[in-house]
Order: sequence, then structure tokens, then C-alpha cells
Amino acid sequence: MDLHQEEINKLILEPGFRNWAARSDAEDFEKWENLLRDDRELSRLAQEAKKVVLRVELSESKQEKEDFASYERLMLKRKNGNSGGRSAGGKDTHSASRVLGIHHLVKIAAVLSFIVVFSGLLYFTADRNSDPPAPVVAEIVKKQTQNGQHLAITLPDGSKVKLNSNSTISYPREFFKNRRIELEGEAFFSVVRDETSPFVVQTEHFQTEVLGTSFNINAYRHADAKVSVAEGKVKVSSVHGEKNPQYKILVKEEAVEIREKEIKASEFNLDEMLWKDGILVFSNESIQTISSKIQRWFNVSVTVKNVAGIAGEFSGKYSNESLEEILTGMGYALNFSFEMKGSEIIISGKN
Repeated sequence: MDLHQEEINKLILEPGFRNWAARSDAEDFEKWENLLRDDRELSRLAQEAKKVVLRVELSESKQEKEDFASYERLMLKRKNGNSGGRSAGGKDTHSASRVLGIHHLVKIAAVLSFIVVFSGLLYFTADRNSDPPAPVVAEIVKKQTQNGQHLAITLPDGSKVKLNSNSTISYPREFFKNRRIELEGEAFFSVVRDETSPFVVQTEHFQTEVLGTSFNINAYRHADAKVSVAEGKVKVSSVHGEKNPQYKILVKEEAVEIREKEIKASEFNLDEMLWKDGILVFSNESIQTISSKIQRWFNVSVTVKNVAGIAGEFSGKYSNESLEEILTGMGYALNFSFEMKGSEIIISGKN
């Protein structure tokens, strides 16, 4: 029963209100007239409750007439001597009183029963006539970082997210049946465990489903994607509409790469997650991958010339070093020179 019907029932059970509805008491009538005059909502409820009261009052009046007629017939029989010598305080009087006493209880039960039935009809009618409830649509929150920015986010369920540079995450302001978010770029997740509500990260070409764990997803556009699990267990699935999509189950210290719609096992390297702690890491990476990372980390534009003159791959960790310091040391190792023009960096391989 909704609040509207409950308010009507409260009015019906109020004696003063019933006196107002039936105009049976001048003082109550004046009191309620004053109350209803200044309260439009209460007045609307009162008109609905009044209909119930009048119906019940009408029903009671008819029954009362029948009861009093029975009482009169009993009294007439006694007066005419057809009562077999029974006195006014005897069985006849007791029978008449009993009729009225029982009816008093019946009236109370009838009023309460009528209220319940009427309220049920109101609820049923309102439910049938009202429009179906609109589906709950949660507001979507979108967080985005630019090059050179990192962002810490707490999701509605308490899960923590570290968003890397040039990345975007979208999620509902409130989780309902499931916890589904979308990611473009790189993020590290520490997920609150909830077995009744799986946590799903959707990217362009795959999704990662977990119950409670910590893991890293690297899913920048135009680059190979990678999922690495620090703790717990995840399921990585392709999302290209195949009848039998590929998937792999990963546990602690396992990783996969997603390349050209294929999910393949990859080497796990915990250092690759250190970006969330403000440490820039290169792990056997080519100059193309290095330049992309530098652009995102320092918010600069990098141009690479004479790639053939640059030697191999590079590994290293940097926490507080400047970009110039990083490029200087890297240039010795990879055999390149560089030039800095404001936010533009030109790297040139040496012959």
C-alpha cells in the first residue's frame, strides 16, 4: 500500500473527520473546514476519504434501522404477553441488547473491512491506470586526462582507479545490478570484491571481468593492448561478436597481449605498473613506443628522424628526472641526438 492510500486510511479512522464528512457534529465540522481551507493536498485526500465514510455511514444506517425494528418487535411481544412471563430484565431484554452489541462489533469490522477493500481497489486501479515505471538509467560520469596528467578515482562501490595520461574512463554515478565501466587508454584498478556483482571493464576490442582483484589494463588506440594481474583472478574476452569469442583466465602475475583480435600469453612485468606511483618505466621498448610514452608523460610533441640510426631497444626507470636528463642518458644508449624547442622534441638517429 502506498503513502497516498495510507493517508486516506488515517483520515477515515479519525472520528472527528468522520463527523465532518457526515456533518454529524458542528464543532468537528468547523474544525475540519478550517484545516482543509488552508491545505490543498489535505483537501484532495479528504474528498476521497469522504466518499468512503459516506458509503459506510449509509450502510450502517440501513442496518441500524433493521436492528431497531427487531428490538421493537421483541418489546411489543413482551408487552402483549407473548413473551411467556419474561420480564424487561429477562431473556428478551438480554436478546435485544445482544443483537445491538453484536451489531456494534459488526459495524467496526465492516468499517475496517471496507477500508481495506477500498484501499486495495484504489491501489489496483492506480496501478492499472498509471504508466509503467520508467527504467532506472544511471547518470554516466566521464573522467579524462590529458598528456602529462594522472588521476585517482574512487568508484561508487569503493573500488580505486589510477588513470594514466591521455586516458578516458566512463562509469555510472551509481552501480545497480552490475559494475560495468568503459576505458580508453591505461588504468590500474583495485576492485572491491562483490560476488553478486561482477566488475567489467569494457575497451574497444576486449573486456576484462573480475570479482575482486588488482590489475592493469593498457588499451591505447593504435597500439597493442595488454592486461596484467597483480592480485586475484580475471577473465579477458574478445568482443568482436564471434559465436565462440576467445578468452583467457589470468591469475596473479600473469598477463596477456591483445593483438589483431588475438589474445596471447605475455610476460608479466610488475615494473610496468609503476607508472601509478609516478615512476616512468621503459621495458625493452623501441624508440616508437618510447616517444609515445614521453609525449603522454610530459605533454610534449615528439618527432623521430632517421630511425634506422637508432640502436635497438631500451629499459630504464625514472621518478624525478627531467625530460632533458632522460633524453640525454637515453641518447648515449641508443645513439641519437635530440633538440628541444619548447614543447616540441626532435630526436635524430646518428649515422
